[in-house]
Amino acid sequence: MENKINGSYLKYLRESNNVTQEELGKILKLSKQSYSRKEINGTFNAQELNFIRLYLDLDSKEYLRIFETKSLEKFKSDNLLK
Repeated sequence: MENKINGSYLKYLRESNNVTQEELGKILKLSKQSYSRKEINGTFNAQELNFIRLYLDLDSKEYLRIFETKSLEKFKSDNLLK
């Protein structure tokens, strides 16, 4: 089952940790293109999200925010970004 997440926030977290789509794709056994599509569409299964959480070393708050529908601008205005 796929989970709908906030792909733009996940991209922000990935880039903040200096991790490429290719790196996460390798961890998830996906091509860069497949990972990119999943990030854009915001569709990952629970196992993929757990690997991403561990690889990016996300705390609980950061992890739970990827399920929110706020835009990055709203995260910034709420002072929720590093």
